[in-house]
Amino acid sequence: MTETMVVARPVLEGATERTSGFENYVRQGQTLELKAFTGVAGDSGGFAVATAPAYPADGAEVVSARERLRAAALARLRTVDGLTVFDAPPVRASLPHGVLEEPELSLWGAAGLRAFEGRLVLVLHDAGERPERLRTLGQAAEEALGDLSGEIGGGWRLPRCRMVRTRLVRSGSDRWRWTSEFAVKLFRMDG
Repeated sequence: MTETMVVARPVLEGATERTSGFENYVRQGQTLELKAFTGVAGDSGGFAVATAPAYPADGAEVVSARERLRAAALARLRTVDGLTVFDAPPVRASLPHGVLEEPELSLWGAAGLRAFEGRLVLVLHDAGERPERLRTLGQAAEEALGDLSGEIGGGWRLPRCRMVRTRLVRSGSDRWRWTSEFAVKLFRMDG
């Protein structure tokens, strides 16, 4: 017969005792799995655990953040004179026009925050022997998105939309494509 020995360790000095220290971070099934955690033990025994914030498994937060970001960016881009912007590639559209691609977001955050970081990509299309009109529109669009910050709805805040890359390429005998990529961070206070 095997005896089970339980070791009781005191809480570290200055810490508060929690009976459910691993709540939301332990998944039990046939095996025990710890999600993300960092743990330490001092000379006095006991333990301290720092855990990452819990995010919803259903993806509702990322959908909300993505929709708010896209709506705010489209609204800002639609203020650029001479530019028609779509949220998906159009079947038919006159030139010049732009397509705001689906934002790519990943989790980022700290205690008390729901946060995402990612990329926002704008692609402009035009035709002509030279891309002068597209250059002008691209610079105006970058300026419009570069100024995008603050409250974007649903409690989401965008501290900054920072342009990280621009590319202008010929995409056919008389077609041009301007691509601007922006780094974004969004957050919403838990509460």
